[in-house]
Parts: sequence; structure tokens; C-alpha cells
Amino acid sequence: MRRGVRCARSILFACVLAACGDGRSADVAPIAAPTRTAAQDRAIRALAADLARHQACAVLRERFVPLPEDRPEAARRVVEGRLWVDRCEARREGDGLALSLGGRGWQWVERTAAGPLGTRFTVRGTVRLEARVELTSALDVRYDEDARRVLVALTPVTPPSATVRPIGTIPVEPEGGWSSLVGGLGSLVGFSPEAQARPLLEEEAALIVRRQLARGMTLAIDLCTGQPDVAFGPLGDGAALPPPPFPAAEGALFLDNQRVRLHAGGLDLSGPFSTGEGDGRFELEVESGGPVEAVVLCAAEAAALASRYLAGGVASPEGVLARQTVRAQTSLELRASDCAAPHVALTSPGDATVRYRVTRSGLAPFSLVDCAP
Repeated sequence: MRRGVRCARSILFACVLAACGDGRSADVAPIAAPTRTAAQDRAIRALAADLARHQACAVLRERFVPLPEDRPEAARRVVEGRLWVDRCEARREGDGLALSLGGRGWQWVERTAAGPLGTRFTVRGTVRLEARVELTSALDVRYDEDARRVLVALTPVTPPSATVRPIGTIPVEPEGGWSSLVGGLGSLVGFSPEAQARPLLEEEAALIVRRQLARGMTLAIDLCTGQPDVAFGPLGDGAALPPPPFPAAEGALFLDNQRVRLHAGGLDLSGPFSTGEGDGRFELEVESGGPVEAVVLCAAEAAALASRYLAGGVASPEGVLARQTVRAQTSLELRASDCAAPHVALTSPGDATVRYRVTRSGLAPFSLVDCAP
């Protein structure tokens, strides 16, 4: 991939990494835009917005975007779900970028809430969902001279809009004897735990999305290596970027680098990882729990797996190119001779936390400035 295109795509990807989470808050006011300097004038901000708009939907459509856990204060978060983007529209709005996304996905949820007649019910499990997100962000570019990096801040200029609708069965259970009794008599008293949980999830999930997006993000591009990376929230000059979950490989840039939390019966599905410019490698380490089954799929098989899972089916991949049962570390080859757009699916019989790193053959670090001491 051409280097300029890769940086533009990184800007766009940063816009949606915070699209869903798993917490509660009514605070959805956008953060303040960074103080603008001569290096962040209107023309440069407009250029960044134009680059992002041009690449936006080509990068995001049909991608399984990670949905992070809800820890707004954390610059990096564990992935606990995916949004399969199937609708995308990008346009310039003033000096900023307006983006509208939609799709289906899944998210691990643990929530306890009050029901009628003094009852309490807990939602714990994977919730399938449909989501639509709209946001308009200003893009501010600045140069951190000491760290030799370009920082692109994405700051919402208006409160983000989001709607989330659970689909299929909601994993809800009554909490305590009285709640169990009322839940069991639901048909007599006009109360169903799942019926009560559904609007609650819709309201909270939309609020969660707005809060995540309102904090903005910062894309950092290391000019000594060419490695783009993303941090949640603002990142000031001189502030250290938290290290990625998987350390960078010697002599290689990563295309994706995430920590994922799996649950029994759950699924993580990442990709596509294009092999048009070289074979790739998916390196995986099980940090806790397991074992984890990792499989490589082409695009059609990944779409079929996601569709079955969203319809309430089990995470059982078919048409697998490669399969490994992982208890410690492994790597899977993503070969152009197998398919143009491989995906990787991860499952586990119990709870497990993993980290992975995706690299591509020939994608080596490069210096854009003089980095000699």
C-alpha cells in the first residue's frame, strides 16, 4: 500500500474505533478542540479532511471494526465485540469530516438493572445488535518535534448521534428469589425480563456510543519508522503513547494490533487483511485462559460465519484455510495464493484474553525525517 494512502486510511480508522462500548454515563459533550497554531491552519485541516473523506468508505465498508470495552479514561481498551460495517457515507462539512456508519455486530454485555415490583435483572452475555452512528469531527494536525511524530486530533464539533437496536435473544436472568418468582409469573403480571431489558439496552447502548465518540481520538504517526498508531482521547505534545498490546516486530510495521477478550460461545472476527501487496502474518498469544481456536477464512466464508452468528447460531467456521488450537503462541500465514482478503476468527470454550499483531511481507519501517541522535 502506498505510504500516503496508508496514513490517510489510519486517520479514517481512528474515527470509528470508539464506536461502541459497555458502560453508562449521560455526559456526551464533545471535548474541547486543541489550541490551534500556524501549523494547524485551515488549509492543512481541510487537506486532512479531504484525504480521510476520499478513503473513508472504501476502508470501512465490509470491515469488522473492533468494539472496545467501556473504559473512557484508557488510551487503549480491550476488544469485546465487532461491528460489521455495511453502510457508509462520508462528506466534507465545513473544515471537518461528516461520517455516517451503519451495520450489524455483537458485543459482550454485563449489566444489572431494576425492573418492576422491586425486581432486578442481569444481562450477561453476547448481545447481537444493529447500529447507526453519525458524527462530524474536526481534524487538527500538529508536529511533536521532540518525539518526531505527527499528531492528528479528531475532535467532534457537535454531539455525536447513535442508535443501537438489539437483535435476537437477549441473555437476561432474574437476580434473587423475588425476581425469579416475578419473572416466572411474567405472563400473568404482564412482565417479561427480556422485554424489560430490550429498551434499557437500546437506551444505554446509544448513550455509551455517544460518550465514546465524544472524547475524540488521536492518530500518531512516527516519522522515524512510518508506524501509525491510535490513542483514545487527546494526546498532548511530549505525552507518551501507550505501548501497543503486542510489541512492534523488529524490522516490520504492524497493520493491526489488538487485545481481545473472548467468552464461552463468543467470536472475534478480524479483517479483511488485503494480500494484494504481499502475504501477511497473524501472530497470536494467549495471555490467559484458553485454549483458543484460530482459523483463517476468505471473505465469503467470513461473511457466512458472521451471518450465522448474528442469526443466533454458534461460532462454527466452515471452509477454513488454516486452523490451529493455541495454548501459548502461534502465527498463521495470510497468503495471496489462498485469497485476496483473508480474515481470522478466534473462539474459545471458556474465557480467554489474547493479543494479536498483523504484519505484511515487505512492509518495513522507513524514515521521513532525520532521526539521528
